[in-house]
Amino acid sequence: MKRDEGRSSGDSHKELLPTEGGTLIHLNRKSAAVRPLMLDRIIHPRPLKKHPFLFWISVGILLACASTYFSLKTTNPKAYTEMCVLQIIGLVTVPLIIRACHKMILDWSRNATRFITRTRLPVANIDAWLDREISIFEGSPLMLCGGFAFAIIAPIGFSFADYPVGFGSAQNAFASSIVAISAFVAGVGLCAMAYGTRMIWRFGTSFQISVQDHKFGVLSTGDMLSHCCILVALAWSAYTSSAIFGVMGHDFVAFSLKNPIWLLAAPSAAIVLISFIVCQVPLHVRMIEYKRDQLMEIEKILEELKSADAKTLTAEALSKIEFFENRRLQIMSLPEWPFAFGTLMGSISSASMVILTALLSSYVKAAWALP
Repeated sequence: MKRDEGRSSGDSHKELLPTEGGTLIHLNRKSAAVRPLMLDRIIHPRPLKKHPFLFWISVGILLACASTYFSLKTTNPKAYTEMCVLQIIGLVTVPLIIRACHKMILDWSRNATRFITRTRLPVANIDAWLDREISIFEGSPLMLCGGFAFAIIAPIGFSFADYPVGFGSAQNAFASSIVAISAFVAGVGLCAMAYGTRMIWRFGTSFQISVQDHKFGVLSTGDMLSHCCILVALAWSAYTSSAIFGVMGHDFVAFSLKNPIWLLAAPSAAIVLISFIVCQVPLHVRMIEYKRDQLMEIEKILEELKSADAKTLTAEALSKIEFFENRRLQIMSLPEWPFAFGTLMGSISSASMVILTALLSSYVKAAWALP
């Protein structure tokens, strides 16, 4: 996995990090060719592999044109087209979002080595450990299983709610294919997100860290995850919005269990928010440990400095006492979670966006009751 894209293949960079036993770890960071991510593996012909954005946009345009063609044979062309196009938007954006999140995780991993102080597990090479964790984005059997599971569930959910899916006609078969393919891509995307959060969890259990109160330290973890959550929520909003449209009866109930948007919205919103918080719990524990160790060391130093008779304290000793007392206050004010309050609120808003889109979809459908 490529980690230092800006360097030539002959460049290398070494960092020295102490393990718990005091031995230094040598991090040899050499640039390497980027292997394609899972969804990008299907890109053909070969010249387009270097331009995934162009490929996916082209696929979206072609499928949207096909949706328009098939809609002409339905009783509600506008509803059919809009439902399919929103599904296609989800299909196209998920691979691009996975690529964007992958890049953000790569950037974070390059920065993460700066606030690692020592290892808690027998990790021989921190850089290799990070690369191994990130390489899961290239694909795994679990990603395929997640994609196929969603590809089965989504068409069933839409069919159960009397949307134009099924195999009774060419237009229904096409809509079913769009829903299934979009759901497959969405399932792969959710698995990729799960792997990313698992990496953060394992990072917190594998390494001791230092804590700073600026965004380039451990707080960069929360920022990175928050940005990923926002992108994921945007993609899921496209999927849930697609349930506004399609063939519906006049007896539609806003909170009916037959509404497929709840099948999509509720689990995804819960996963986005819970995974954001839970995956950072080990880092939270490491941050508290860092503050505790630093405070204990400072208290020990202050106790030694203040143990002398007050009359014999020199100006230098008083200056040291003042310095360490200020340092103690600084340590006590350090954050204990790898995300700021604003970052947490951003993630909550991202998860809420999915639910709010689903609610809006319900009320729009109930009010309009499109035939």
